[in-house]
Parts: sequence; structure tokens; C-alpha cells
Amino acid sequence: MRLINLHFKNNHGYRNIGDFYCNPGKYFKFCIPCESHNIENFAYNEDDILIIGGGGLIGVLDDCLSKVKTDHKILWGVELNRHDNVIEYPSYIGKYKFIGIRDSTYLDTDYWVPCASCMNPLIDKYRNVEPTQKVVAYEHFEWPLQVEIKHRENNWGEHLEQKLKLISSGELVLTNTFHGLYWAT
Repeated sequence: MRLINLHFKNNHGYRNIGDFYCNPGKYFKFCIPCESHNIENFAYNEDDILIIGGGGLIGVLDDCLSKVKTDHKILWGVELNRHDNVIEYPSYIGKYKFIGIRDSTYLDTDYWVPCASCMNPLIDKYRNVEPTQKVVAYEHFEWPLQVEIKHRENNWGEHLEQKLKLISSGELVLTNTFHGLYWAT
């Protein structure tokens, strides 16, 4: 039996920094060692314990998520990755032993859990920084904000401190990403 944290990593490595830092295996100590692997190309045994998440996996990786064949599977900090305001979760979710969803739709339910990235020590380091800019922009690399703002970053890359430094420097943070909103609060 192995404890395995499956998460999303595309062929170019992590492009969305949130996908990299929302992996619960980075922050929690379990009673057995936890391995981390890409959900799209990893072979597991039926007796493995799979922690799947976090990130916007539902709606993007439904084919993978619906075919997980083990009784020991957990969704942790996943969200519905849709941009059309339709909130419909696929039926396969009910086959998971434990379910933790980070969508605000579940905020007042037993299924809601925060994104595990809040456990990163850099979050505390930048939590009480005094803003130096009126407005900063933190945008999705695929959907840049159509505004003229001098101080801006996107969610491409793996350098969390650089992203948090910008976010904490703004009195107002304009964002179109889950983690931009989450890390700014």
C-alpha cells in the first residue's frame, strides 16, 4: 500500500503556479510516506490510497477522475473548472471515499475545504505587508486582463514568492484567477 498524491502537471511542467502549490502532499505529514505524481500518466495499484488534488480538475480531467479504480480515493481541494456559471458536478464524485471541494458553492457544507496552498509558509510572510501600490493586477496567463496597470504578474511559473510579493504590494488586487483572489485575502 502506498499513499499517493495525484495532481495535474502538463507536458511543459507546471504552467499554473496554483496547480503546483495546491498539492496537499506538500504540506501535511501522513503516517506513511506520500509520493506525488501527475494524474494523467501514473499507474497505481488497487490497494494504494490516492489523494487527488487540489486544483480545478473537475471538468478538465473528468475522463481520468471517473476511471480511478480503487476503494481508497480522496478528492482534496478540487474545484469545478468551468467559466460559464453552470454548477453541475459529475456523478463519479459520489464514488470517492472522502470529498473536499474548494468551490465557494460548498462554503456552508461539510464538503468545503480551503485550498492547501494556504499552508505554505510564504502566505504568512506576506499576509501583513503594508501595500505600496494603489492597484496591482494578477492575471491568468491564458486570459490577460484588458487594463493598463503598471504592476502586474500572471500565474505562469513556479516562483510563489514573486507572485505573493506583487499581490501583497497592492491596496487593490485585480484578478481573474482563483489563487489571485485566494492569496490576496
